[in-house]
Amino acid sequence: MADWKTYVKAAQNTAEKQAPGAKRAVQDSVDRARRSANAYATVAGRTAQRAGDRAKAEGLGGKIARAFRDALLIGGSLLAIWGVLYAAGLPIPFTAVIVAVLIIVLIAFASSLYANVRRQRERAADPRDR
Repeated sequence: MADWKTYVKAAQNTAEKQAPGAKRAVQDSVDRARRSANAYATVAGRTAQRAGDRAKAEGLGGKIARAFRDALLIGGSLLAIWGVLYAAGLPIPFTAVIVAVLIIVLIAFASSLYANVRRQRERAADPRDR
Protein backbone atom coordinates (compact mmCIF):
# COMPACT_ATOMS: atom_id res chain seq x y z
CA MET A 1 0.00 0.00 0.00
CA ALA A 2 2.79 2.40 0.68
CA ASP A 3 4.05 2.08 -2.90
CA TRP A 4 1.04 3.66 -4.61
CA LYS A 5 0.96 6.47 -2.05
CA THR A 6 4.60 7.16 -2.80
CA TYR A 7 3.90 7.30 -6.53
CA VAL A 8 0.93 9.63 -6.00
CA LYS A 9 3.01 11.96 -3.84
CA ALA A 10 5.83 11.96 -6.42
CA ALA A 11 3.35 12.70 -9.21
CA GLN A 12 1.88 15.59 -7.22
CA ASN A 13 5.32 17.02 -6.56
CA THR A 14 6.25 16.73 -10.23
CA ALA A 15 2.99 18.35 -11.33
CA GLU A 16 3.46 21.22 -8.88
CA LYS A 17 6.99 21.82 -10.17
CA GLN A 18 5.94 21.68 -13.83
CA ALA A 19 2.71 23.68 -13.50
CA PRO A 20 4.26 27.16 -13.76
CA GLY A 21 6.18 26.19 -16.90
CA ALA A 22 3.13 24.58 -18.46
CA LYS A 23 1.02 27.61 -17.59
CA ARG A 24 3.61 29.90 -19.18
CA ALA A 25 3.72 27.74 -22.32
CA VAL A 26 -0.05 27.77 -22.65
CA GLN A 27 -0.17 31.54 -22.14
CA ASP A 28 2.55 32.05 -24.79
CA SER A 29 0.63 29.85 -27.19
CA VAL A 30 -2.57 31.82 -26.58
CA ASP A 31 -0.71 35.10 -27.10
CA ARG A 32 0.76 33.88 -30.41
CA ALA A 33 -2.67 32.73 -31.56
CA ARG A 34 -4.19 36.10 -30.62
CA ARG A 35 -1.51 38.01 -32.53
CA SER A 36 -1.99 35.76 -35.58
CA ALA A 37 -5.76 36.19 -35.47
CA ASN A 38 -5.38 39.98 -35.23
CA ALA A 39 -2.97 39.99 -38.16
CA TYR A 40 -5.32 37.88 -40.29
CA ALA A 41 -8.28 40.09 -39.37
CA THR A 42 -6.33 43.20 -40.34
CA VAL A 43 -5.37 41.73 -43.71
CA ALA A 44 -8.94 40.59 -44.34
CA GLY A 45 -10.26 44.04 -43.48
CA ARG A 46 -7.83 45.74 -45.85
CA THR A 47 -8.69 43.28 -48.63
CA ALA A 48 -12.42 43.83 -48.15
CA GLN A 49 -11.89 47.60 -48.19
CA ARG A 50 -9.94 47.40 -51.45
CA ALA A 51 -12.67 45.21 -53.04
CA GLY A 52 -15.30 47.76 -51.95
CA ASP A 53 -13.25 50.67 -53.29
CA ARG A 54 -12.84 48.85 -56.60
CA ALA A 55 -16.58 48.24 -56.90
CA LYS A 56 -17.25 51.93 -56.22
CA ALA A 57 -14.62 52.99 -58.75
CA GLU A 58 -16.12 50.77 -61.40
CA GLY A 59 -19.62 52.06 -60.71
CA LEU A 60 -20.93 48.56 -60.20
CA GLY A 61 -23.99 49.71 -58.28
CA GLY A 62 -25.13 51.91 -61.15
CA LYS A 63 -24.57 49.13 -63.65
CA ILE A 64 -26.66 46.74 -61.63
CA ALA A 65 -29.41 49.34 -61.24
CA ARG A 66 -29.48 50.05 -64.99
CA ALA A 67 -29.52 46.34 -65.84
CA PHE A 68 -32.32 45.77 -63.34
CA ARG A 69 -34.31 48.69 -64.75
CA ASP A 70 -33.95 47.36 -68.29
CA ALA A 71 -35.01 43.88 -67.22
CA LEU A 72 -38.07 45.26 -65.41
CA LEU A 73 -39.06 47.29 -68.47
CA ILE A 74 -38.86 44.17 -70.61
CA GLY A 75 -40.90 42.19 -68.09
CA GLY A 76 -43.51 44.93 -67.79
CA SER A 77 -43.81 45.16 -71.55
CA LEU A 78 -44.33 41.41 -71.82
CA LEU A 79 -47.05 41.52 -69.17
CA ALA A 80 -48.76 44.38 -71.00
CA ILE A 81 -48.68 42.39 -74.24
CA TRP A 82 -50.18 39.41 -72.40
CA GLY A 83 -52.95 41.66 -71.04
CA VAL A 84 -53.82 42.86 -74.52
CA LEU A 85 -53.83 39.33 -75.90
CA TYR A 86 -55.93 38.08 -72.98
CA ALA A 87 -58.43 40.90 -73.46
CA ALA A 88 -58.59 40.02 -77.16
CA GLY A 89 -59.74 36.53 -76.25
CA LEU A 90 -56.46 34.55 -76.45
CA PRO A 91 -56.47 32.53 -73.21
CA ILE A 92 -52.79 32.18 -72.26
CA PRO A 93 -52.39 30.87 -68.69
CA PHE A 94 -51.05 33.50 -66.30
CA THR A 95 -48.58 31.09 -64.65
CA ALA A 96 -47.02 30.28 -68.02
CA VAL A 97 -46.69 33.99 -68.73
CA ILE A 98 -45.09 34.66 -65.33
CA VAL A 99 -42.57 31.83 -65.82
CA ALA A 100 -41.70 33.07 -69.31
CA VAL A 101 -41.40 36.67 -68.11
CA LEU A 102 -39.13 35.67 -65.20
CA ILE A 103 -36.85 33.68 -67.48
CA ILE A 104 -36.66 36.49 -70.03
CA VAL A 105 -36.06 39.10 -67.30
CA LEU A 106 -33.24 37.05 -65.79
CA ILE A 107 -31.61 36.58 -69.19
CA ALA A 108 -31.99 40.30 -69.97
CA PHE A 109 -30.55 41.28 -66.60
CA ALA A 110 -27.56 38.98 -66.93
CA SER A 111 -26.79 39.95 -70.51
CA SER A 112 -27.11 43.68 -69.80
CA LEU A 113 -24.84 43.45 -66.77
CA TYR A 114 -22.31 41.36 -68.71
CA ALA A 115 -22.32 43.82 -71.62
CA ASN A 116 -21.70 46.76 -69.26
CA VAL A 117 -18.80 45.03 -67.54
CA ARG A 118 -17.32 43.88 -70.85
CA ARG A 119 -17.48 47.40 -72.31
CA GLN A 120 -15.71 48.82 -69.30
CA ARG A 121 -12.97 46.19 -69.46
CA GLU A 122 -12.48 46.88 -73.17
CA ARG A 123 -12.20 50.61 -72.47
CA ALA A 124 -9.70 49.96 -69.69
CA ALA A 125 -7.60 47.67 -71.90
CA ASP A 126 -7.60 49.95 -74.96
CA PRO A 127 -4.19 51.70 -75.09
CA ARG A 128 -5.52 54.56 -77.26
CA ASP A 129 -7.65 55.82 -74.35
CA ARG A 130 -4.61 56.51 -72.19
